[in-house]
Amino acid sequence: RTQGGRDDGGGDGLPLPEATRRLSIVLSIIQPRQLSALPTTLRGKINNIDGAGGDQNNAGDVAGDPGGDGEHVAAVDVAALRHPMTPNVVRYHALERHVSVPTPPRHLAPPPPPPTACFAAWDVATGQLAVAGDPEDYLADLQDELMTALGPAAVGAAGGDERRLRKALGLLAHVEDGRRFRKFLSRDFEECLHLDAPPPPPLR
Repeated sequence: RTQGGRDDGGGDGLPLPEATRRLSIVLSIIQPRQLSALPTTLRGKINNIDGAGGDQNNAGDVAGDPGGDGEHVAAVDVAALRHPMTPNVVRYHALERHVSVPTPPRHLAPPPPPPTACFAAWDVATGQLAVAGDPEDYLADLQDELMTALGPAAVGAAGGDERRLRKALGLLAHVEDGRRFRKFLSRDFEECLHLDAPPPPPLR
């Protein structure tokens, strides 16, 4: 049994909201939700975006100031775009993984295995995904955590296309780099560009 990683430095961790938002897009590619499950107003806006060829300006209408009047009324729609499985990504200084296994009576039990360093740990119970280091450090562990959480149905959810699944997992390398994430999202998953609507600016 693997327990979630903990902050080896004793801190609370640094939330990464943009990484969380982009992780949600990856989850939506691998395990898409039916458009009919989204709110009616959001479905209309997504259809308008798709009909306009994924125009960046229209995409901004999903979450921003569509009328230019300073009232950012579409903030709820941004939340509706988030995949329901999406954990909150939090960066820690370092992580350790503790593994426990069923053991015989205490007098026969071997010593527990020592904790090992890890770079990503998804605690489904708390809805938090802890990462440590830079994306190149945690990419492999993050991909493993995501596939473990999705289970063997992930390939089927991706339409049975393993190549598409690999490309979706490759996007995880860019969850902290908006420009590169959008570059590869546009190249490989153009039909999902509407999911990359930026968050609304603060209310004035």
